[in-house]
Amino acid sequence: MKNESLLSKILWGGLVVLVLIPFLFPFLWILSASFKTQAQIVAMPPVWVFTPTLENYARVFVEQDFGRFLLNSSIIAVGSTVLLFDSLVYSVFKITHDRFFCNADCQPYACWAAFNRLDYGQLF
Repeated sequence: MKNESLLSKILWGGLVVLVLIPFLFPFLWILSASFKTQAQIVAMPPVWVFTPTLENYARVFVEQDFGRFLLNSSIIAVGSTVLLFDSLVYSVFKITHDRFFCNADCQPYACWAAFNRLDYGQLF
């Protein structure tokens, strides 16, 4: 029984790795391109073995105002998350504690429905 359990875990792990490879490959490609020179990035056929360089990162932080852009994006991301969470908490509290909306039998389902419905409603 233990061998079947170990075998099934190995097979599931292999399946997970096979499924993740197509999804992770673009991210790894972009990450590797960030350490290449411009000529290596556009080379055809692609350069697989190269000497990494930090030239692109130095250019982003020195020549461009990346810090300001990062701060602006962070302010928007944190602000929208706080506003979404704030409205969601009040809405879920109202839905799950309103006797007119829901009785005690459906209260756990009301909380689930509220989170699902309001999350997508706030995003779009």
